[in-house]
Amino acid sequence: MIGKIKKVITSILKGVYSVLCVFNLQFALLVALVGVVLHFTGVLSTNGGVLIGFCGAFIASILLAVILTVRKLLGLGKPKEDKPVQIVSQVDGVQGSSASQSQPIVESHGQENLVTTWPAKERPVYYLVKQNQNYVMAEYSDRYELFEKTPNGLKRIRTDFKG
Repeated sequence: MIGKIKKVITSILKGVYSVLCVFNLQFALLVALVGVVLHFTGVLSTNGGVLIGFCGAFIASILLAVILTVRKLLGLGKPKEDKPVQIVSQVDGVQGSSASQSQPIVESHGQENLVTTWPAKERPVYYLVKQNQNYVMAEYSDRYELFEKTPNGLKRIRTDFKG
C-alpha cells in the first residue's frame, strides 16, 4: 500500500517538474522554495528589505523563464546537440582484401547479421543503434562512423572523432 502511494506521489512530482522544465521555471521554483523557508522562519514578516529583495528575485526569475521559453520556441540560442548513440548489440564484420573501395560493401542474408567487406587495414567493430535499428555504428581506434542501412548498402551519415 505504501509502495503504491509512493509511486503515485513520485509520478505526480515528476509530471509537475516536467511541466516546469518545459517553461524553464526551475529557477523560479528554487526562489519560491527559499521564500517558503524565509516565511516559516519569520524573516519575511519582520524585515521589509528582505521581502522586497525576495519579490524582486521572484519577478526576475519569472522574467528569465519567459525569455528562455520564447528563445526555445523561436529556436534561438545554441543549436541542439545530437543525442549520444546507445549501443544495442554488436554486429559481426569481416575484413576484406579489396583496397580500391572507400565505402563498405554490405550483403544481407535474410535475418543474419550484416557481412561487411572493409578495405582499410583496421577492422571496425559494428554496433546497431538503439534509437533507430536502420543505423549501424562502426567503431575504430580513433573515430566512430555512423551509417544508414539502405538497399544499396551502408550510406555514411557522419564521423565523430574520439577525444
